[in-house]
Amino acid sequence: MIMITGNFAIVPSRRGEFLAFARELVEQERDTPGCLAFAIYEDVTRENHFLMLEQWADSEALDHHTATPEFDQNDSALNSFIDGEPGWDEYEFDA
Repeated sequence: MIMITGNFAIVPSRRGEFLAFARELVEQERDTPGCLAFAIYEDVTRENHFLMLEQWADSEALDHHTATPEFDQNDSALNSFIDGEPGWDEYEFDA
């Protein structure tokens, strides 16, 4: 299993747009083959700071997903909301 975590802040003036985008993204990602879990959480102590958690069945499922045009579109859209440098980590676990 592959787990990806992302920590990022968003542009405060685009919060409403981001939340609408995030709701659609979560639903879309959860329906992707090989996606075991996908969620976006807001930090309760820092407004407009979020944690994205992804779990994928294996590296093949993740690689297939990241090679799609939809991934590129969503990645570009996500980056348009981010304020500052995001942090991304990837972990691999044995089944």
